Amino acid sequence: MLVAALAMLGAPTKALALEERVTGHANTSGQGVDYGAEARFDDSPDATHHRSSGCRYHVEYGTHGEAPSTGAITFMVYCGDTLIRSGWRMPNERDAADAMPIVQRLIDRLEVEDKSIDIRPNHAGVVAVPAYYWVTGYDGGDVSQTDTVGGIDITVTAHLTNVVWNFGDEADSQHGGLGQPWPQRSDVHHSYRYPAPAGDPYVITATLWFQPTFTVGGQPGAALDPFPVTFTRAYPVREIQAVQHH
Repeated sequence: MLVAALAMLGAPTKALALEERVTGHANTSGQGVDYGAEARFDDSPDATHHRSSGCRYHVEYGTHGEAPSTGAITFMVYCGDTLIRSGWRMPNERDAADAMPIVQRLIDRLEVEDKSIDIRPNHAGVVAVPAYYWVTGYDGGDVSQTDTVGGIDITVTAHLTNVVWNFGDEADSQHGGLGQPWPQRSDVHHSYRYPAPAGDPYVITATLWFQPTFTVGGQPGAALDPFPVTFTRAYPVREIQAVQHH
């Protein structure tokens, strides 16, 4: 039975097994799952990323009100402290609400972290010269994770909906895509008006927004909150001074 299988999986989870260069945590309590991670990439020592769940889901059960049949119980699905769904679950009936702890765990396991920002010019920018940006290691496709609990498949799929770029200076953030790798001229580009202070490079940020959905036994579940995955990279910008010879 799905409820019994989920109960066996309700024990506190260990930290996610990310690569050694990644530090992360995953804590499970009666209030749901909270996960965060930060990494430094070998090929880009000034690049990091951070993953944040858009919501912490948990389910509460009870016997509130007059039951429509003997043995029926109420369920309430919460996003943090906000009630997002409630209803009655009949005896021996499976409901997508029962799967929410597993859905949360699958969201945390979605493989969207091992990416980074690439830039041309690569090591440093120049004032008034356009720099071209893109996310490397990810093609923008859907990502998914599946668990089988009590013989029932629970699948979470996340769809990329938006990418927000910030270039670390006074310019407004730019809504766009992932950009295109060099030697293409990426449609994500920016020109700096001023050099970065010595020892204090600009910090480039790409925030990828994902919309997750889930199914239980092939049947769609309730709506889920979007979540962001953020990548950053330090980028020094210099100014070239003209030298006159007399």
